[in-house]
Amino acid sequence: MRSLPDAGLAQASPPLPGSSTLKALTSQQSPWRPPSLPEAQDVATSEVVERHACPRASDGQLEGKMSYTNMPPTCAISTGKLMEAESSALDRIQGCITFSDKSLLRGSGAFQLLRRGGQIFKNSEGSAATFNLSAPVVRLKAFISHNWSTPRRDKYMCLVMHFNWWAAFAVTFLVAGALTALTGLGLLATLDFGEDGKAGFACTAACPLVFLLVLFTSSEMYAPLGLSGPPVFLDKTCIHQTDKDLQREGIRRLAGFLNHSESMVIVYSPTYLSKLWTVYELASML
Repeated sequence: MRSLPDAGLAQASPPLPGSSTLKALTSQQSPWRPPSLPEAQDVATSEVVERHACPRASDGQLEGKMSYTNMPPTCAISTGKLMEAESSALDRIQGCITFSDKSLLRGSGAFQLLRRGGQIFKNSEGSAATFNLSAPVVRLKAFISHNWSTPRRDKYMCLVMHFNWWAAFAVTFLVAGALTALTGLGLLATLDFGEDGKAGFACTAACPLVFLLVLFTSSEMYAPLGLSGPPVFLDKTCIHQTDKDLQREGIRRLAGFLNHSESMVIVYSPTYLSKLWTVYELASML
């Protein structure tokens, strides 16, 4: 028999707070679990990607099956604008290095430019007469890059050595061979060096003079033969200096002249790399 105090205590004890809730939770088959942190990060990241970027490519797309039609509108528009900008830039570059008007690609004979001591390099003033020193060509042998501030003499010496050395060497070689043969036949005087034998002096005396003579006069000797030399580019003769429209077109296609040149001849001077035009020409060639 239960005592009264115990029975009263049992009847008076109220239920513990939340006991019904705990019973309900324990009666469920799968207990509640808080979401893990990586899943929450994936959800947040996917929302950001969907708003601000293109979706990640699937395996099929990575295998080469990606199509612009599968992209969201914002991505398709951005890609289209990028392709349009690239195409426009390529068109501009192509227009600068090609000649739609073939008559703009002109060249002057190298020997013709070196006549009269390179008088064409006296100053930068051009005219219709200087423009007529050039003619339309298909290909240029060389592009002459120089500064008009460089003295005429320096440019003449540099270009004469570049374009005429082979003729001077060939003639000097033939003269040396002829003098050696004549000396061996005893037709030319020799010097007696005693025990060391005899030696001719005709080659030593004549060959340097022959080389310099041909070097500086061969350009003049080619004129009666109708030889103007390999076609080269010189800004004063190949770009019209009085017709502003033709001048603008010629300057715009400086890179085109370089693109159609086999080589670039630089008349280097202390001011070469300080002038805008020569730096632009060098950069275009590179």
